[in-house]
Amino acid sequence: MILSLFACALLALPAAPRTYALKDGKELLAEVLSVDGDRVNLKVHVETGTVEVTRPIADFVPHSAFNIMRTAVPPKDIAAHVKLAEFAIENGLVDAAKRTLTRARELADDQGIEPDLERRLVERAVRILDGLFRQMVKEGRIQDARFFLSQILSRRPSRLTDAQKQELVDLVEREVEAQKAAKASAKQAQANEANAAKREQALEPLRKRLEKGKESHRRALLISDKGSQAINEFDQAIRSFDSVQKEGRAQMSRNPNDPTLADEVQGLVAEAGQYRTSSLIAQASLQVTRGQFNQATRSVNSVLADDPENAQALAMRARIEIAANEDTGWGIGGRR
Repeated sequence: MILSLFACALLALPAAPRTYALKDGKELLAEVLSVDGDRVNLKVHVETGTVEVTRPIADFVPHSAFNIMRTAVPPKDIAAHVKLAEFAIENGLVDAAKRTLTRARELADDQGIEPDLERRLVERAVRILDGLFRQMVKEGRIQDARFFLSQILSRRPSRLTDAQKQELVDLVEREVEAQKAAKASAKQAQANEANAAKREQALEPLRKRLEKGKESHRRALLISDKGSQAINEFDQAIRSFDSVQKEGRAQMSRNPNDPTLADEVQGLVAEAGQYRTSSLIAQASLQVTRGQFNQATRSVNSVLADDPENAQALAMRARIEIAANEDTGWGIGGRR
C-alpha cells in the first residue's frame, strides 16, 4: 500500500487552513501539523476555536489524501516525489501525478543522483507515464494520450517489445476510431443523401492523404527508438497532414453553399491538424535526444505558429531551451 511509503514521521510546517474532504461526506477545515506513517495529526477549526485530532489518511477522499501526504514530502527528496506521483496515478489524480513526476525530474536534473537509484526511479517513472497514458485514453483525452505515448516509445533503450509497442499504439487508435464512430452515428440521421456522391468524390482524396499520413505517423511511433528513421517518417506524416489541411480549405472555398460537405471536410482538416501537432511534438522530442536543438525548435515553432497557447509545445520549447546536459531518458522534459 502506497501509504506505507510514508512510514517515517515527517513534520510539516503549519500552513493556512484548508478544507479536507472525508469519505463519509464530511469536511474538515484544518491545518496539517504532522504526518506519521498512515495517520495525520490535524488542527481542526471549529466554532469554538481549534482542536487537534489524529485520523487515518485512508479516511480522506483521494485528492484530500494527496494534499495531506504532499505536506510531508521534503522539498528536495526525489524518491518521495516519485512515491507521491505513484499514489496520485493509482487514485486517478492524473494532473497531480503529472505535476509531481515533473517536479521529481527537475530535482534529479538539479541534484544529480547515483546511477542505480536513477535506474530504479526511471523504471517507476515510466510505470507512472504508462498509467497516465492509459487513464487519458480512458477519459478520451486523445491528444494528451498521444503526447505521453510518444514519450514512452521514444525512451532509449526501449523497455518494450514490438508487441507491447503495437498494443499501446492500437489502444489509442481504437479509441480514436470509437470516437469517430460515435460522432458518425450521431450525424447519420442528418445526412443529406442528395449530394452524397458528389461529396464522396471530393472527400475521398482527402481521406486517402489523411490515412497515408496516419500510417507514417504510426510507423514513426513504432520505431521511435531508432532516431533518424523515425524523424524521417514523421516528416512524411507531416507533409501528408499539411496537404490535407491545404486541400481541405480549398474544398470549403469551392463549395460555400454545402454545409454538410464543409462539416465533413472540417472534420478531416481538424483530424489532420491534431495528428500534425502530435507528429511535430514527437519529432521534436526525438530531435532533442539526438542533440538536434535547432530542428527541434523548428518543429515546436510549427505548432506554436498555429496554436500559440499549445501547452505541450510550450513545455517542449522549455525543455529545448534548458537542454544543456545529458538527457536522463525520463521522457517528460528536462535537460539533455
